[in-house]
Amino acid sequence: MLVAASTFATDRVVEEFGIAPTYPSITAAVSAAIDGDRVVVKNRAGDIPWIENISVNKSLQFVSYENNSPFVVQGNYLIEAAPGREVSIIGMRNTGGYFAGINPGGLRATRVRIIDCQLISGAISFTNDGFDVDVIGCTLQHGSVVISFGNVIGNDITSSSIYGSALDISPSTSAFQGDTCWVTGNKLTGPGTSSYDALSVNSEAQVYHIRNNFVRHGYVGIRIIGGNTSSVQNTIWNNTVVAYTGQFSNYGILPANTPAGAIWEIMNNVVTFTGGGDQRGIYKDSGNQAQINVYFNHIVPGMST
Repeated sequence: MLVAASTFATDRVVEEFGIAPTYPSITAAVSAAIDGDRVVVKNRAGDIPWIENISVNKSLQFVSYENNSPFVVQGNYLIEAAPGREVSIIGMRNTGGYFAGINPGGLRATRVRIIDCQLISGAISFTNDGFDVDVIGCTLQHGSVVISFGNVIGNDITSSSIYGSALDISPSTSAFQGDTCWVTGNKLTGPGTSSYDALSVNSEAQVYHIRNNFVRHGYVGIRIIGGNTSSVQNTIWNNTVVAYTGQFSNYGILPANTPAGAIWEIMNNVVTFTGGGDQRGIYKDSGNQAQINVYFNHIVPGMST
Protein backbone atom coordinates (compact mmCIF):
# COMPACT_ATOMS: atom_id res chain seq x y z
CA MET A 1 0.00 0.00 0.00
CA LEU A 2 2.87 2.36 0.82
CA VAL A 3 4.48 1.69 -2.55
CA ALA A 4 1.19 2.36 -4.30
CA ALA A 5 0.66 5.61 -2.42
CA SER A 6 4.16 6.87 -3.22
CA THR A 7 3.72 5.97 -6.88
CA PHE A 8 0.94 8.53 -7.26
CA ALA A 9 2.57 11.28 -5.14
CA THR A 10 3.93 14.22 -7.14
CA ASP A 11 6.63 16.79 -6.45
CA ARG A 12 5.22 20.26 -7.14
CA VAL A 13 8.32 22.40 -7.74
CA VAL A 14 8.01 26.12 -7.05
CA GLU A 15 10.41 28.31 -9.05
CA GLU A 16 10.55 32.05 -9.63
CA PHE A 17 9.03 32.83 -13.04
CA GLY A 18 8.28 29.13 -13.25
CA ILE A 19 6.51 27.63 -16.24
CA ALA A 20 5.06 24.15 -16.51
CA PRO A 21 5.90 21.72 -15.07
CA THR A 22 7.07 24.11 -12.29
CA TYR A 23 4.83 26.61 -10.52
CA PRO A 24 5.36 30.38 -10.20
CA SER A 25 4.20 30.55 -6.56
CA ILE A 26 3.62 28.37 -3.52
CA THR A 27 -0.08 29.20 -3.76
CA ALA A 28 -0.22 27.81 -7.29
CA ALA A 29 1.56 24.62 -6.28
CA VAL A 30 -0.75 24.05 -3.31
CA SER A 31 -3.79 24.66 -5.49
CA ALA A 32 -2.62 22.07 -8.03
CA ALA A 33 -1.52 19.50 -5.45
CA ILE A 34 -3.48 16.51 -4.23
CA ASP A 35 -3.22 14.58 -0.96
CA GLY A 36 0.26 13.11 -0.49
CA ASP A 37 2.15 15.53 -2.77
CA ARG A 38 5.31 17.42 -1.88
CA VAL A 39 5.66 21.16 -2.46
CA VAL A 40 9.34 21.65 -3.23
CA VAL A 41 10.37 25.30 -2.97
CA LYS A 42 13.32 26.87 -4.79
CA ASN A 43 14.51 30.13 -3.26
CA ARG A 44 14.07 33.31 -5.21
CA ALA A 45 17.11 35.25 -6.42
CA GLY A 46 19.06 36.64 -3.47
CA ASP A 47 16.91 34.56 -1.09
CA ILE A 48 14.14 37.17 -1.26
CA PRO A 49 11.17 35.61 0.58
CA TRP A 50 8.18 34.16 -1.17
CA ILE A 51 5.58 36.59 0.21
CA GLU A 52 2.29 34.69 0.44
CA ASN A 53 -0.31 33.63 2.98
CA ILE A 54 -0.99 29.94 2.46
CA SER A 55 -4.11 27.94 3.34
CA VAL A 56 -3.59 24.18 3.49
CA ASN A 57 -6.60 21.87 3.17
CA LYS A 58 -4.76 18.75 1.93
CA SER A 59 -2.17 16.30 3.19
CA LEU A 60 1.04 17.91 1.96
CA GLN A 61 4.73 18.16 2.71
CA PHE A 62 6.64 21.43 2.25
CA VAL A 63 10.40 21.07 1.71
CA SER A 64 13.37 22.98 0.31
CA TYR A 65 14.71 22.33 -3.17
CA GLU A 66 18.29 22.65 -1.89
CA ASN A 67 19.76 20.12 0.53
CA ASN A 68 20.81 21.56 3.90
CA SER A 69 19.45 24.98 3.00
CA PRO A 70 16.12 26.48 4.15
CA PHE A 71 13.51 27.83 1.80
CA VAL A 72 12.68 31.44 2.64
CA VAL A 73 9.12 32.73 2.92
CA GLN A 74 7.12 35.49 4.54
CA GLY A 75 3.52 34.85 5.49
CA ASN A 76 1.04 32.87 7.53
CA TYR A 77 0.42 29.16 7.02
CA LEU A 78 -3.10 28.12 8.09
CA ILE A 79 -3.78 24.40 8.26
CA GLU A 80 -7.37 23.25 8.18
CA ALA A 81 -8.21 20.27 10.37
CA ALA A 82 -9.67 17.14 8.80
CA PRO A 83 -9.68 13.46 9.80
CA GLY A 84 -6.56 11.69 8.56
CA ARG A 85 -4.86 14.84 7.27
CA GLU A 86 -1.07 15.03 7.62
CA VAL A 87 0.97 18.15 6.94
CA SER A 88 4.75 18.45 7.28
CA ILE A 89 6.79 21.66 7.02
CA ILE A 90 10.51 20.95 6.91
CA GLY A 91 13.34 23.47 6.63
CA MET A 92 11.38 26.72 6.29
CA ARG A 93 12.76 30.14 7.23
CA ASN A 94 9.79 32.44 7.78
CA THR A 95 10.81 36.08 8.10
CA GLY A 96 7.40 37.32 9.25
CA GLY A 97 4.49 34.96 9.76
CA TYR A 98 3.00 32.19 11.87
CA PHE A 99 1.68 28.63 11.68
CA ALA A 100 -1.83 27.97 12.98
CA GLY A 101 -4.61 25.42 12.85
CA ILE A 102 -8.19 26.26 11.96
CA ASN A 103 -11.57 24.48 12.18
CA PRO A 104 -12.42 21.45 14.29
CA GLY A 105 -11.72 18.09 12.73
CA GLY A 106 -12.14 15.43 15.40
CA LEU A 107 -9.96 14.85 18.45
CA ARG A 108 -6.30 14.68 17.33
CA ALA A 109 -7.45 13.83 13.82
CA THR A 110 -4.93 16.05 12.01
CA ARG A 111 -1.19 15.41 12.30
CA VAL A 112 1.23 18.32 11.83
CA ARG A 113 5.02 18.09 11.86
CA ILE A 114 7.12 21.26 11.93
CA ILE A 115 10.79 20.33 11.67
CA ASP A 116 14.01 22.37 11.41
CA CYS A 117 12.16 25.62 10.79
CA GLN A 118 13.07 29.16 11.79
CA LEU A 119 10.51 31.84 12.59
CA ILE A 120 11.96 35.32 12.90
CA SER A 121 8.77 36.86 14.27
CA GLY A 122 5.74 34.66 14.70
CA ALA A 123 4.17 31.85 16.68
CA ILE A 124 3.21 28.20 16.25
CA SER A 125 -0.36 28.06 17.49
CA PHE A 126 -2.52 24.92 17.37
CA THR A 127 -4.94 25.39 20.24
CA ASN A 128 -7.64 23.22 18.68
CA ASP A 129 -7.81 19.67 20.12
CA GLY A 130 -8.20 18.43 16.55
CA PHE A 131 -4.43 18.77 16.00
CA ASP A 132 -1.55 16.55 17.08
CA VAL A 133 1.61 18.60 16.54
CA ASP A 134 5.31 17.74 16.69
CA VAL A 135 7.66 20.74 16.83
CA ILE A 136 11.22 19.50 16.44
CA GLY A 137 14.53 21.33 16.02
CA CYS A 138 12.98 24.75 15.37
CA THR A 139 14.07 28.26 16.33
CA LEU A 140 11.57 30.97 17.22
CA GLN A 141 13.38 34.26 17.74
CA HIS A 142 10.31 36.22 18.81
CA GLY A 143 7.30 33.97 19.26
CA SER A 144 5.83 31.05 21.14
CA VAL A 145 4.56 27.50 20.75
CA VAL A 146 1.00 26.76 21.87
CA ILE A 147 -0.35 23.25 21.30
CA SER A 148 -2.97 20.88 22.66
CA PHE A 149 -1.27 17.57 21.81
CA GLY A 150 2.08 16.51 20.43
CA ASN A 151 5.77 16.70 21.29
CA VAL A 152 8.21 19.60 21.56
CA ILE A 153 11.82 18.47 21.19
CA GLY A 154 15.13 20.25 20.62
CA ASN A 155 13.82 23.78 19.98
CA ASP A 156 15.07 27.27 20.86
CA ILE A 157 12.01 29.40 21.70
CA THR A 158 12.22 33.02 22.86
CA SER A 159 8.96 34.74 23.74
CA SER A 160 7.87 38.18 24.92
CA SER A 161 4.84 39.75 26.58
CA ILE A 162 3.26 39.96 23.10
CA TYR A 163 3.12 36.18 22.81
CA GLY A 164 3.07 35.10 26.47
CA SER A 165 4.62 31.83 27.59
CA ALA A 166 7.37 30.42 25.42
CA LEU A 167 5.63 27.02 25.49
CA ASP A 168 2.02 26.39 26.50
CA ILE A 169 0.34 22.96 26.40
CA SER A 170 -3.34 23.31 27.24
CA PRO A 171 -5.86 21.00 25.56
CA SER A 172 -9.50 21.65 26.34
CA THR A 173 -10.34 17.98 26.91
CA SER A 174 -9.43 16.30 30.18
CA ALA A 175 -10.06 12.80 28.81
CA PHE A 176 -6.90 10.75 29.31
CA GLN A 177 -5.38 9.69 25.99
CA GLY A 178 -3.11 7.01 27.43
CA ASP A 179 0.01 8.32 25.70
CA THR A 180 2.91 10.68 26.36
CA CYS A 181 3.81 14.27 25.54
CA TRP A 182 7.59 14.76 25.45
CA VAL A 183 9.05 18.19 26.19
CA THR A 184 12.74 17.44 25.89
CA GLY A 185 16.01 19.19 25.07
CA ASN A 186 14.57 22.66 24.53
CA LYS A 187 15.89 26.11 25.32
CA LEU A 188 12.88 28.12 26.51
CA THR A 189 13.06 31.84 27.33
CA GLY A 190 9.93 33.39 28.77
CA PRO A 191 9.00 37.07 28.98
CA GLY A 192 10.62 39.22 31.62
CA THR A 193 7.28 40.21 33.12
CA SER A 194 5.17 39.19 36.11
CA SER A 195 2.35 37.73 34.01
CA TYR A 196 3.81 34.85 32.00
CA ASP A 197 5.72 31.60 32.38
CA ALA A 198 8.46 30.08 30.29
CA LEU A 199 6.70 26.67 30.23
CA SER A 200 3.09 26.03 31.23
CA VAL A 201 1.29 22.67 31.21
CA ASN A 202 -2.41 22.70 32.05
CA SER A 203 -3.86 19.32 31.27
CA GLU A 204 -4.94 15.91 32.51
CA ALA A 205 -5.04 14.43 29.02
CA GLN A 206 -1.56 12.90 28.70
CA VAL A 207 1.51 11.75 30.58
CA TYR A 208 4.03 14.62 30.57
CA HIS A 209 7.79 14.12 30.49
CA ILE A 210 9.57 17.47 30.87
CA ARG A 211 13.26 16.62 30.70
CA ASN A 212 16.66 18.09 29.92
CA ASN A 213 15.45 21.59 29.13
CA PHE A 214 17.21 24.90 29.75
CA VAL A 215 14.56 27.32 30.98
CA ARG A 216 15.00 31.08 31.47
CA HIS A 217 12.12 33.07 32.94
CA GLY A 218 11.06 36.36 34.45
CA TYR A 219 8.21 34.99 36.57
CA VAL A 220 7.63 31.21 36.55
CA GLY A 221 10.02 28.76 34.94
CA ILE A 222 7.92 25.57 34.82
CA ARG A 223 4.27 25.77 35.89
CA ILE A 224 2.29 22.52 36.08
CA ILE A 225 -1.48 22.52 36.50
CA GLY A 226 -3.03 19.10 36.10
CA GLY A 227 -1.48 15.75 35.34
CA ASN A 228 -3.35 12.58 34.41
CA THR A 229 -5.54 11.17 37.17
CA SER A 230 -4.74 7.56 36.22
CA SER A 231 -1.74 7.46 38.59
CA VAL A 232 0.74 7.29 35.72
CA GLN A 233 3.91 9.14 36.69
CA ASN A 234 4.63 12.54 35.12
CA THR A 235 8.25 13.70 35.28
CA ILE A 236 10.18 16.95 35.56
CA TRP A 237 13.75 15.69 35.36
CA ASN A 238 17.20 17.12 34.66
CA ASN A 239 16.16 20.68 33.82
CA THR A 240 18.10 23.88 34.45
CA VAL A 241 15.78 26.72 35.47
CA VAL A 242 17.13 30.28 35.70
CA ALA A 243 15.27 33.43 36.79
CA TYR A 244 16.88 36.31 34.91
CA THR A 245 14.99 39.22 36.49
CA GLY A 246 14.44 40.14 40.10
CA GLN A 247 11.67 42.69 39.75
CA PHE A 248 9.10 40.58 41.62
CA SER A 249 8.59 37.12 43.12
CA ASN A 250 10.08 34.43 40.87
CA TYR A 251 9.23 30.74 40.98
CA GLY A 252 11.50 28.12 39.47
CA ILE A 253 9.13 25.12 39.42
CA LEU A 254 5.53 25.72 40.48
CA PRO A 255 2.93 22.92 40.92
CA ALA A 256 -0.53 24.44 41.31
CA ASN A 257 -4.06 23.00 41.43
CA THR A 258 -2.96 19.50 40.51
CA PRO A 259 -5.78 16.91 40.79
CA ALA A 260 -6.13 13.90 43.05
CA GLY A 261 -4.76 10.77 41.36
CA ALA A 262 -1.94 12.63 39.60
CA ILE A 263 1.73 11.88 40.33
CA TRP A 264 4.55 14.33 39.62
CA GLU A 265 8.21 13.41 40.05
CA ILE A 266 10.49 16.48 40.34
CA MET A 267 14.07 15.20 40.30
CA ASN A 268 17.65 16.23 39.42
CA ASN A 269 16.82 19.80 38.50
CA VAL A 270 19.01 22.86 39.04
CA VAL A 271 17.13 26.02 40.01
CA THR A 272 19.02 29.30 40.14
CA PHE A 273 18.72 33.04 39.48
CA THR A 274 20.75 35.96 38.21
CA GLY A 275 18.74 38.87 39.67
CA GLY A 276 17.51 39.98 43.08
CA GLY A 277 13.96 40.01 44.40
CA ASP A 278 12.00 37.27 46.15
CA GLN A 279 13.30 34.03 44.64
CA ARG A 280 11.58 30.69 45.26
CA GLY A 281 13.05 27.45 44.01
CA ILE A 282 10.37 24.74 44.00
CA TYR A 283 7.14 26.17 45.33
CA LYS A 284 4.02 24.14 46.11
CA ASP A 285 1.19 26.54 45.38
CA SER A 286 -2.39 26.26 46.60
CA GLY A 287 -4.95 23.74 45.43
CA ASN A 288 -2.62 20.76 45.00
CA GLN A 289 -4.14 17.30 45.51
CA ALA A 290 -1.61 15.31 43.50
CA GLN A 291 1.21 13.23 44.92
CA ILE A 292 4.28 15.42 44.34
CA ASN A 293 7.68 13.81 44.97
CA VAL A 294 10.64 16.19 45.12
CA TYR A 295 14.19 14.88 45.48
CA PHE A 296 17.83 15.33 44.40
CA ASN A 297 17.34 18.89 43.18
CA HIS A 298 19.89 21.68 43.58
CA ILE A 299 18.53 25.03 44.75
CA VAL A 300 21.23 27.72 44.87
CA PRO A 301 21.83 29.69 48.08
CA GLY A 302 19.66 32.80 48.23
CA MET A 303 16.54 31.06 47.00
CA SER A 304 13.79 29.75 49.22
CA THR A 305 13.72 25.95 49.05
